[in-house]
This record gives sequence, C-alpha cells and structure tokens, in this order.
Amino acid sequence: MPNADSIPELARDLISRGGTVVGHIAVDDHEARALVQVSPGVPPVEFVVDLQGLVRFLASAGESARDVFPDVDPVEGGLRLVSEHLWEEIGSAEATVLAVGVDRQGETWSSTETAPRPRIKPSGDYRWTADRVDLESS
Repeated sequence: MPNADSIPELARDLISRGGTVVGHIAVDDHEARALVQVSPGVPPVEFVVDLQGLVRFLASAGESARDVFPDVDPVEGGLRLVSEHLWEEIGSAEATVLAVGVDRQGETWSSTETAPRPRIKPSGDYRWTADRVDLESS
C-alpha cells in the first residue's frame, strides 16, 4: 500500500488520466480536484478525489486489479481500475456529467445536469388583472 506522502501524487495521477486538465489540480489535506476536458466539444468535468477514499479503493480493489492488470504493480493496477470506473460513470450517464470522483468510502460517483422541467403552461404573455371578466359573454 502506498505511504501517506504519495497519496496526493496518486490522486493527481488519477485526475490526469481523465483527459486534459484545465488550469491546475488543487490538492489539500482531504481531496484533490480539477476541471478536466474529457473530450472535444463537451464542457469540462470536475474530478473530485477524496484522498482517504482513494486509499480505501486501492486497498479493496487489490485482487481485482491483479486479475485485470496482471502486468503491473497493485497500485498502478488499482489506479487503472478506478480510472475505468470513472470513465464508466462519464460514459453511462444519460445527461451531461458535471462532476465525477471517488468518495470517502472509496466508491466512484457522478453528478449530472438536471433535465429541464416540463412547462405546465404553454409559453405566452400572462398578466394578472383586477378586472372581472365575464367568460360566458366572450
């Protein structure tokens, strides 16, 4: 398992695998985050990686990572695996993905743009009036 000093670097590495980083990767004691251009013509996606969650993911994914990526060390295999999970979050969403990441429990997540609400009334110029209108004579 990686030491505590290497976790921020692993988070930076994971974010960089998502695409072209727009600006820079911000890292504090708890998380790493950056806007990433994942593909041309699509708005950048915010990547948010909880550092404790990344450690949990790497620890729990050890066997799976060895099975899927037997040619690399367990940490690299874990990073490849979590990167695949994040790409699945982006690719499987039915709406525009605004953010993806790894939460404190080591699970991947995504946040999507909410679909616009259907209009109840047809569009038009609506005004309130204090005048009484007799609908039967109209």
